[in-house]
Amino acid sequence: SKVEGAIILEWRAESVIIENNTINNKSYGVSFNTRTPNAKGDDRNNHPGGNTPGGYSYVVDCIIRNNLFTNMYQGQGIGNSFAIGIISEGTDDPQINNFNVYNNTIVARAGNPSYIGIDLTSMPQGNGQNINVRNNIVQGFASYWLRGSNPANINGMTVTHNDAYGNAANTPSWPGGNPTNYSYNNNRSVNPLFVSATDYKLRSTSPLIDAGIYVGTPYNGIAPDDGYKEYGTVILPITLIDFTGKENAGKNLLNWNTASESNSSYFSIERSNDALNFSSIGHVTASGFSTTEVKYNFTDATPISGINYYRLVMIDKDGSSAYSKIVSITNKADHTIDIKYIDLSARSNTMSIVINSTKKQTANLSIIDVSGRTIINTQIFLQNGNNAISKNIPAITKGIYYVKLFTPEETIIKNTITPN
Repeated sequence: SKVEGAIILEWRAESVIIENNTINNKSYGVSFNTRTPNAKGDDRNNHPGGNTPGGYSYVVDCIIRNNLFTNMYQGQGIGNSFAIGIISEGTDDPQINNFNVYNNTIVARAGNPSYIGIDLTSMPQGNGQNINVRNNIVQGFASYWLRGSNPANINGMTVTHNDAYGNAANTPSWPGGNPTNYSYNNNRSVNPLFVSATDYKLRSTSPLIDAGIYVGTPYNGIAPDDGYKEYGTVILPITLIDFTGKENAGKNLLNWNTASESNSSYFSIERSNDALNFSSIGHVTASGFSTTEVKYNFTDATPISGINYYRLVMIDKDGSSAYSKIVSITNKADHTIDIKYIDLSARSNTMSIVINSTKKQTANLSIIDVSGRTIINTQIFLQNGNNAISKNIPAITKGIYYVKLFTPEETIIKNTITPN
């Protein structure tokens, strides 16, 4: 017999990050092989510290991101038939908490495809919480792109902004019903338009460019791409942990930290009043090379009135650059409106928006596509509290749209992705 897998994590797995790998010609790519919660969680022999809660069943704080899986096939040796999966040998009781699968490209072998892209079927007696599957491309599997079991044992499952294409089933399978607190939205089933049959980067015409959701790493354009690699400028070798901002005594304080840096030069801090047109307001020198966390800060002593939008431009020493996510800081004294909910439907050509207002007032509401074309521009009348706005709109297609809400005193712009 033979094992036809790539990465196997036996027993207990805590704070594991698997990223930037290429896994080719395997029956299974990444496998978490757990045991019973009653087993010791430190080693196979008696341990001075005694048993660790959860024993060998724990899969905690693990991330699988930016990996390329290709030619995943049905093996003939010992093992499984999936790209990413959690199994519990003989007990079916893994204990999962904070398991994240982000921005992977997962492609099965034509003619002999593996069964499942992401496999969570080994959970009849286990439990899971805070499981997130986002921005992945999963193509060509013989069964489901995502499959689970006994969803009653999962509380907190988010499946968003993925592309499942050419699988036997392009929707997830949850025998017995959906998990508790299940979020499934902005997923697609479209041809990703890879460069070629052996090059799994996206073409310039791919519908998956800017189609993802921010998950903590830099991206190009107005949103992350789906899949393992961003289209366009190469992402800098900077791992950005977080970027936040807050107002303090009329000044806006920005903070960010990096997990690692290689050949970084400086950060340019950019500001905007509409989240579209940015200009630089300062620079902070980067560490250059670091393998440990580095913290940075910048103070905008003279912010503009209303909402200030900020982003970082991370500049490498060779001149390459990449953008962070956008953060916004609002002058609380001026803040009277906020967009709480957006739903644009390309199928029914309708919009549903919830707006909170701190007073009765008149506002203008616009929807704009990525080319700058105004889809609708209408005056609305807001009452104090939440206002539900529903309107028919001209025909739109799936894609990214901007919702602009403005009064004479302030402007708010938020973007949304409209699915099929």
